[in-house]
Amino acid sequence: MKRKKFLTALLSAAMMLTAIVPGTAFADELPMNSYTAAGQGSVICQASVDANFLVKLPVAVTLNNDQAFSMPVQVSGDLVKGDTVTVTPAASVTMEYMTADTDHKKQSIVGTVSAGKTEFPFEELFNGNVVKDASTTVMVSGLTAGTWQGQLGYEINLNKNGGKKTESAGLYTPSNTFVAWDDLMSEGKIVVTENKITSADKSLSGRLNISDEIENIGDNSLSQTPGLTDVTIPDTVTSIGDSAFEGDTGLTTIKVPDSVTSIGNGAFKDCTNLKYAKLPDKLTDIPNNVFEGDSTLAKDNIIYNGTASGKPWGATGTTDSTGGSTSGSDSKKDDTGDVQTQAAGLYGVNENSELDGSFTSWDELVNDGYFTIENGELAFNRSKRSDLKGKLVISNKVTSLKENNAFDFCQNLTEVYIPGTIKTIETGSFSNDSKLSKVTLGDGVESIDRAFSNCSNLSYLYIPASLTDLGTTFTEEIYGSGEYTPYYNFDTIIVDDNNPVYDSRENCNAIIQTSSNKLLVGSNNTIIPDTVTQIGEFAFRGRTSLTEANIPNGVEYIGAYAFLGCTSLTNISIPSSVSLIGHGIINRTNATVTINSNNTCYKNNTENNAIIETTESKLISGNNSLTEIPAEVAKIGEYALAFSQCTTLSIPSSVNSIGDNAFEKADFTSVTIKKGVTSIGSYAFAYCKKLTSVAIPDSITRIEYGAFEDCTNLSEFVMPNSVTVIGENAFNDCYSLTSVVLSNNLTSIGDSVFYGCSSITTIYYSGSLSSDTNWGATNATIEANNTVA
Repeated sequence: MKRKKFLTALLSAAMMLTAIVPGTAFADELPMNSYTAAGQGSVICQASVDANFLVKLPVAVTLNNDQAFSMPVQVSGDLVKGDTVTVTPAASVTMEYMTADTDHKKQSIVGTVSAGKTEFPFEELFNGNVVKDASTTVMVSGLTAGTWQGQLGYEINLNKNGGKKTESAGLYTPSNTFVAWDDLMSEGKIVVTENKITSADKSLSGRLNISDEIENIGDNSLSQTPGLTDVTIPDTVTSIGDSAFEGDTGLTTIKVPDSVTSIGNGAFKDCTNLKYAKLPDKLTDIPNNVFEGDSTLAKDNIIYNGTASGKPWGATGTTDSTGGSTSGSDSKKDDTGDVQTQAAGLYGVNENSELDGSFTSWDELVNDGYFTIENGELAFNRSKRSDLKGKLVISNKVTSLKENNAFDFCQNLTEVYIPGTIKTIETGSFSNDSKLSKVTLGDGVESIDRAFSNCSNLSYLYIPASLTDLGTTFTEEIYGSGEYTPYYNFDTIIVDDNNPVYDSRENCNAIIQTSSNKLLVGSNNTIIPDTVTQIGEFAFRGRTSLTEANIPNGVEYIGAYAFLGCTSLTNISIPSSVSLIGHGIINRTNATVTINSNNTCYKNNTENNAIIETTESKLISGNNSLTEIPAEVAKIGEYALAFSQCTTLSIPSSVNSIGDNAFEKADFTSVTIKKGVTSIGSYAFAYCKKLTSVAIPDSITRIEYGAFEDCTNLSEFVMPNSVTVIGENAFNDCYSLTSVVLSNNLTSIGDSVFYGCSSITTIYYSGSLSSDTNWGATNATIEANNTVA
């Protein structure tokens, strides 16, 4: 999962230079790169910020009098105990810091910094105050007059927790409460002697982040603690003792940092649910029983490229038939985000989609006629679709896929690794692979466009640093014919730390477009970060395990269908900051809507099952309980109830228009429209395949293009004489329609209104318009419409 420092330095291309007056904490900051104070010379200062958020002051400056450099730094996220500011001056100078606490009260701290590196711990620097979203300014002052050419060199680095981890040390319990490391020690739940963990309370449960004060994890110290689900070992630890984590059956992943130089016997023995493990490559002596009894840990899932022998060191999980050979292999990222080497080929699965130990090498697949490769271009023999069963690791000999939809409808494919030698993954390459659950893109893949459409079980996705163009992969249109399908059901989304375009900010399990702070793709487990200002179209579409959506204040835009088909969603909270909501965001959900009372653009109805745009009283979206349009609604917006799972619908007289595609693909069996509505928009009821009857009032004057297209269970339709216009294809492919009553006052009717309606035998109509093909109903006869005009 992507981890980033919470502190980011936001600087202009040039530093702002000020003069400090004796006795004054700070002079005014000027938005320019040079400044001439009265009686002083001009100094031009340049500065930059590198990829690690390291602020670099100039290395050559000429000063005539005492000067100061000011550096505004925007703090994003809370500063906590353990944060540091590191300053590396070329000579002894005075450092002065100004910040604001949560009440924005100014404060400053002054200290003398000697030549060389000095670290200011947070508790000293900011007096223990939490700083959140407040402007922090670091200033270097007290420079004596003179020429500092080539001598004045500073590096000021602001790090979250010293840059070592992004969460406070302590225990995150299953109930989402937090117990700090110091509290664990004071309560006797963790015993530490001389920076060594010697024992722990066996009832500990949840995620444990070990303090970076720890250097050694002692024998049996954290063993037989089955409630621990995740342990973060800091890079201050150098040794892990015998049986240190033995019997910790809740652990599924363990990452041993590179700082560890020794690991004891049975360190992770009987961790029976351990699936992934990483060991430092520099370990040269690994006991044979480190993973003894770990029945789910496969050899391939132990990440280690050092010289120690004996792998898998006691683990008995299923491995491939090649014995984990790296011959002809491709590098891939696994769930821990680290490089794992696997042989190219097909890893077979059993009837439960679990690896069964079988393996077919890439060369064998080619020889058996699954693939052909010519000049790096791969062509797949589609007759082998059903035989492609399991986890496919594509060879790095492949540089492109021959055609779109190369692996579509491979419905027994469960996992795929795509090497970085393939730069572009085209539309539909893996579409409709119904069992595909995990996709890992190798470093080198640059672009992808709708390659995994209708992969409704896709739960894991890894985005490498090289991927800078997602195209419309997660915003594909869902309009047109066909039933609703949840395209993806992500539980885990990982973005590489070094990706310049996309982010997975604060481990939120989502893809965020860095430049716009737009959340593009979310998962069942996403917690929307406070830094997000936009939620993209389809962002959470079909996440069937998502239960709650708390949208932080600061979000301004929620895209169309953002939560469509989130069938477990029970609540969605919309803050006052939201000023634009796309259509259908809670369609096909059971979500109760809460809109902040200070929101001037939108409101929810009294039953909290609809979102209404305030200015036009327009229905934007409704949940599965919306069987009667609220009386306060004057317009039904486009796609407002598309895909609705309601079986009946009543539209009140307050409504004057039904927008385009308003009810497309809904599950209605009957609809009642009360007098007041004057128009039915294009495709308003299109593809409502369960619709058997619809009552049309005599206030309707227009029925637009394709309004009832593909309503395959509609058997009859009576049109009032108020209707003057009916658009083309209005009843296209309504093949159960047997009789139609047309308005005698029609002034316009499209030639193909009844195209594909092969069952219509009678059209009742006495108006003046005519058609050689009876407007597409080629098997129909026309009889008089004796209804009152």
